[in-house]
Amino acid sequence: MREDPDWVKAAPQAHVHYRVPGMELVPVRPNLTFQSSAGEPLQFDHYGPVSEQPAGPSPCVILIHGGPIPSNLLTTPKDWRLFQSFGRLLGASG
Repeated sequence: MREDPDWVKAAPQAHVHYRVPGMELVPVRPNLTFQSSAGEPLQFDHYGPVSEQPAGPSPCVILIHGGPIPSNLLTTPKDWRLFQSFGRLLGASG
C-alpha cells in the first residue's frame, strides 16, 4: 500500500500566513453544487468580496488542487485550510 507524502498529509491543516485586512469579514457560501457526476454532487465554496454591494461584476478566481484525489483522503481539497484561507484572502482583496 502506497503512503501519502508528508505534504499531502499536512495539506488539510496548512494555511496561508499572509493576511490582509477584512479576511475575517469575507462572506462564505459553502457546499454549493455546480454539477453531479455518477449521482454524486460536485461542490464548491464561494468566497465573495467583502463589500455587500459591488459596483459591478466581480472578478472570479478558481483555485484548483492540481491532481487526482486519492480515495482514502479524509477531507477534500476545498475543505483544506490552505484553500479556505486563500479564498478569504482573495475575497478581502476584492
